[in-house]
Amino acid sequence: MARGKGHEAIVAFKGGGSTWGTAVECGALSGFYAETFDIDGGIEPIPDMSITGGFAQKIGTPGAHRAAVNFSGNLSYQGHERVIQNFFGGVSGTPATVDTSAYKHIAKLASRESIFGTFCYEGVKDTKIVEAPSVQFSKLNLSGKARDVFKISMEGMGDVAVFDSSVNTTTTIDTVTVANYATVPFAHASFLMNDQADGDLASAGIFVSGIDLSLDRPIKDNVTTERGDKSSLFIPAGNVTGKLKIDFSIAQDGTGGNVALISKHLAATAQKAKITLTSGTLAGAATQYFQHIIWLPNLRSLPTKILPVTGPDGITWSQEFELASVSATPTAFTSGYTDGVVWEMFSKLSTNALA
Repeated sequence: MARGKGHEAIVAFKGGGSTWGTAVECGALSGFYAETFDIDGGIEPIPDMSITGGFAQKIGTPGAHRAAVNFSGNLSYQGHERVIQNFFGGVSGTPATVDTSAYKHIAKLASRESIFGTFCYEGVKDTKIVEAPSVQFSKLNLSGKARDVFKISMEGMGDVAVFDSSVNTTTTIDTVTVANYATVPFAHASFLMNDQADGDLASAGIFVSGIDLSLDRPIKDNVTTERGDKSSLFIPAGNVTGKLKIDFSIAQDGTGGNVALISKHLAATAQKAKITLTSGTLAGAATQYFQHIIWLPNLRSLPTKILPVTGPDGITWSQEFELASVSATPTAFTSGYTDGVVWEMFSKLSTNALA
């Protein structure tokens, strides 16, 4: 008798789908490490409220399929390129080679009319594969705090939930491999921020004790006569929005200080920021380390408690910002990095992360 055991599970995501609703086989390097993952799926019933003379309502009529896709776990320096790229939608193509053997993946917001992939996992060893053939991710959260590692969680939608896939089988799932795994401790982070209209960020370091970045790309299903009870390609349901929250272990001025942000906050002075996570391990031959670099060209502060005193100990506080686009590339940003958020990844994945 086979029984489902979490430690035996394998999860994978592969982009490059060419026909909506047709699964892509997940294989080498399409796996990634996660602590939790699931597909919440089935057919939603259409309730029947007809009066029958009895107490209980009539049984509903089968409606349309739904499939919500979720995962969470530790961020890694290599392995999450495909899921992050799926959320953003661009840039596609072969990554640029850096320092002989490292590869630079750039994730920028773009149309996803032809961007979707397959999410699948094996829950019961050598028995059945759970699959969502065509998936687009719609929520992304990155968070980290002192004395811990960075966490990533993502949510999305699939066209249908499948149990017993004919594409991703108990045979093919065994070909799934996971990239060289390295988590990202908070100690690897640097945080640079200054006025959006100011110059270079090199001397704009601010000491933070926590970072939380949430991105939301709303989509809705598209059930039509094209596929009957299954959704066609999802429809965008609003702008991409995002929030950044930074925590301070103590209110302080001077080098790395944060109290100067209060006057900027009260004056509604826009900021720009760069979050850099750098491994101690080389991805390249001599100079390029494994990295995540997140560029935020335009940040607007949101109302906050200003230096709240909660007792006799050190005063801690937090500031939250909303992300926005900007018409011109800010100083010290790469040309074209204007649309709310850009995520760069330096790893050893040599192939297109959208495929």
